[in-house]
Amino acid sequence: IDISLSASTSINKAYLSPFISYHPYLKQNPRTIENLSITTLRTGLSLKFGKGSQTSQVVVPSAPITPLAPIVQVIVPPVMDSGSILFSIVTPQNVSAKLTIKESFPLRNYVFFEEGSNEIPSRYVRLSKYQAASFQKGTFQIPEPDNLSRRSNRQLSAYYNLLNIIGDRMRINPSTKISLIGSSAGKGPNIGKLLAESVKKYLVEVFEINSSRIYTEGRNLPIIPATQQNSTTELSLRSDGDRRVDIVSNFPILLKPLSLVSTENKTDENRIVFKTQAAKYESLQSWNLEIKDDKGSIQNFGPYTTDEISIAGNSILDNRKSANYKVTMKGTTSANKLIVRESNLHLTRDTQVNNEGLRFSILFDYDKSYTDAAYEKFLNDVVTPLVTNNSTIIIHGHTDILGDKDYNLNLSQKRAEETQRILEMKLALKGIKGTKFKTTGFGEDESSAPFENKLPEERFYNRSVIIDIIPN
Repeated sequence: IDISLSASTSINKAYLSPFISYHPYLKQNPRTIENLSITTLRTGLSLKFGKGSQTSQVVVPSAPITPLAPIVQVIVPPVMDSGSILFSIVTPQNVSAKLTIKESFPLRNYVFFEEGSNEIPSRYVRLSKYQAASFQKGTFQIPEPDNLSRRSNRQLSAYYNLLNIIGDRMRINPSTKISLIGSSAGKGPNIGKLLAESVKKYLVEVFEINSSRIYTEGRNLPIIPATQQNSTTELSLRSDGDRRVDIVSNFPILLKPLSLVSTENKTDENRIVFKTQAAKYESLQSWNLEIKDDKGSIQNFGPYTTDEISIAGNSILDNRKSANYKVTMKGTTSANKLIVRESNLHLTRDTQVNNEGLRFSILFDYDKSYTDAAYEKFLNDVVTPLVTNNSTIIIHGHTDILGDKDYNLNLSQKRAEETQRILEMKLALKGIKGTKFKTTGFGEDESSAPFENKLPEERFYNRSVIIDIIPN
């Protein structure tokens, strides 16, 4: 549209021309889980200058005007400028080759049952009476696997010996007693009682524990059920977690954590942190990373929906001693705009084996972000005395996959921060100085989760905070 800014009789002409241009979307489909469409809409103003006819005729407003002089175009920038999205990388000084971890691994005091059966599932290790006679927790060790890419492989092997560990400890400590509380996931207290009696039968017959030391009870649902009132989603997964036997005791020795030792290559101290930061009026819906080394090999990570993620340095460096990388971040804003950022990354491996690190886990009940008195005591009596001046404490919070993803991310952050708060308070009271905390909540992110989410015991172990203590 041309709007005249000069008199109709003037030879020199000036026009103000608002314009709008529209370019239909270009479908790209970079991943199967999303459909990325880009549509360009531009608005602006043009100032047109030129000379009209040498005659004194009146120009009709609706007639087209052809300028003779060059057109000067002023374009109004769009509201969102891609420069408002920032991308940064935080790297450790070196990527350590190995770290020997001494881990205190807690025993989940639950035995989960299959629907419609009161038999102890086959994944739990069941011994004969002859085998039980030679089973000793003192010499009970789960061999370190060749592949430590998933921490759960070894830890679940220990958990599946839960009944044998309990039976052996009760045999060694004859004054101890337990309560077995069976829950039927809504099928009635009688079914729950049958589950509890099944566990009792195993302990009595195989480990020869006097039946008077084992109390059984049946319930419809556990005291803290996963199947909440008015729950309409994930009912099958929730029921799996509520069909179980709780092993409860006033004797802490029966559920004392196991000690495991492993040598790990992918330590959390070596993680590379990638951050995105957006303006208040805009945000990234999701983003990916493309990491290309100096030999042309490309690794892809993502998609991510949080502002900050971390990747183990050894995962990127692989078997190389050092390498340079070009990192490309591609994201989509809430306005469906494609954002591309690039940065450089250099990694060097430290071939010297680190000192021993310590690892502890704290387990949480469903939807809880605070620790009970027993775990606060554990942090004070067990964890805090092992922290030295100038140590680094890495705290990671996790959840299972039940519930809303954003809610779980916030819940895991609260769990991690609560753990840090208690440790900071206890360390201050003991005069420990120079401690550095690296605290992150990962929510239900399965790429960072310590366990999978296929079985109820895996989901219960994911409701946790993992604490790594790296000496100075």
